[in-house]
Amino acid sequence: MKQHLLSWWKGLSPRERRALGVMGAVLAFFVLWQLGIAMPLSSLRDSARQQQQAQAQWNQVQVLRAQALALRQRGAEASATAARGQSTLQVLQALTAAAGDAGAQVNEIAPGSYSVRFDKVSPQALAVWLQATRQQARLLPQNADFQRVSGNPVAWQGSILLGGS
Repeated sequence: MKQHLLSWWKGLSPRERRALGVMGAVLAFFVLWQLGIAMPLSSLRDSARQQQQAQAQWNQVQVLRAQALALRQRGAEASATAARGQSTLQVLQALTAAAGDAGAQVNEIAPGSYSVRFDKVSPQALAVWLQATRQQARLLPQNADFQRVSGNPVAWQGSILLGGS
């Protein structure tokens, strides 16, 4: 068989031999490119994408972990608050009274949902009240509507809807 190929090669003209040699070199380069460069480059691109996906999943797990820890802590704090005999409404009423607006009204509109109406509260007192409400009563603002009190540029009036966080 080797002898047969050698005689076939010798039977070709120099031009045909050169053309076959160039085609062989091109074919060898193509195979080398596909196996030696293109496949590892593709794997490298895929690994970067997979690393980004893994990082996104890790971040999501961390967010879920933080939420679980917050829920666990909130449950412990709610138990402690209940043990002290204070309901969320009582805590909210105490915080609202401390805001300095004698005309403020607190209403529970549904379990875990409260409406607070202020007649005359300063922006600073409202900011302190919101922070305390978040921390102590574990309520977050759901909707708010405030306007400046006419004739008093440092007082606001309006209402805020609070719900469980």
